[in-house]
Amino acid sequence: MIRRKGHALRGKFFTMVALSGEPGVAVIAGRRVGGAVSRNKAKRRVKSYLRERDALSWGLVGVLLICKRGSDKGSYKIMVGELNSLFGRLKEWERSARGA
Repeated sequence: MIRRKGHALRGKFFTMVALSGEPGVAVIAGRRVGGAVSRNKAKRRVKSYLRERDALSWGLVGVLLICKRGSDKGSYKIMVGELNSLFGRLKEWERSARGA
């Protein structure tokens, strides 16, 4: 439901889909990311980021993070930069959605 009706924010390694009123966070990685080991690594890295920033205790926004090809590779620092950017854009969207 979030994927069909939500607002998509796209980055190089991740697509974030958000929907107001559906609290929670989900992380998915399809076969395009790679084999099972690569997919699990990508998801573990994102979940680690979410735990570090306590992003799992957010309010009324449901977030679906979709890992893209290459999200299991590269430095953790680059991944953190992209996720920070996506979550910053999400906060802007959330403010504008509440104001509208």
